[in-house]
Amino acid sequence: MLLEHTAGWTWENGDPQYKYSRYAADILGKPRPGIPEDIIRVVMSEKLDYTPGTKNVYSNLGYNILSRIIERISGMKYEEYVKEKILKPAGITDMHLGKTKKKDLRPDEVFYYGITDNDLKWSVFDDDTLQVTDSYGGDFVMELMDGHGGWISTTDDLVKFINSADPKTKGTKILNSETVAEMIKPDYPNLNARQGKAWDIEGNGEEWIHAGGIYGSGSYMSRNGNTGVTYAVTFNLLDMENMDKYYPDIFKVMIPDALSKVTKWPE
Repeated sequence: MLLEHTAGWTWENGDPQYKYSRYAADILGKPRPGIPEDIIRVVMSEKLDYTPGTKNVYSNLGYNILSRIIERISGMKYEEYVKEKILKPAGITDMHLGKTKKKDLRPDEVFYYGITDNDLKWSVFDDDTLQVTDSYGGDFVMELMDGHGGWISTTDDLVKFINSADPKTKGTKILNSETVAEMIKPDYPNLNARQGKAWDIEGNGEEWIHAGGIYGSGSYMSRNGNTGVTYAVTFNLLDMENMDKYYPDIFKVMIPDALSKVTKWPE
């Protein structure tokens, strides 16, 4: 249910993962912004929004919880486990969990821009004495996001990640065929026939899609088993208020051009 966004939370009163980025630490008597477990503890003290398994509503909180499950079972920190058990076998060496503050950007990391950059806000971080933009602590907190959007990556590494799970490409595989079949099979097709485990699934399981967006950053990646096309795009500016138009406009330009260049399966 956590993997397929059917575990009981909606966005009707705000996404709980972001709604409590300022207040979970306050409620627990800790300095802001706290840690991911703080949000889970606060939300778990409240009633669910619906009976699990009866709705499909995208849930960032569910992937926060899944990250903590990985830590409990593996005995490793989430980032350490993912790097060692998933990214390293896939040939990915430069993917990391991001930081929020501009001073903490990695040396090769881009700057992030938002449509609302003129609207400065007080930071989520208690030790920030100046107002900041949404991208740098005015809204989102990367340190609270690890398993549901906290990674920074190149487009090349996103493609490597997809191909490492794709049974039709060559190279080391991080998943066996049985797990891939389970990953792309909706367990609640009556709620959303396109909802696999973390991926949106199209074309009888042949196309895997995932998009993400926060202030100042957007991404989209896709694997199409019929055409042999795997691609990823990233942006360091995103208009959060018009995302429904933003992504389709990008696809109109990019996807036909990508398909026209396909001559064989990537190796």
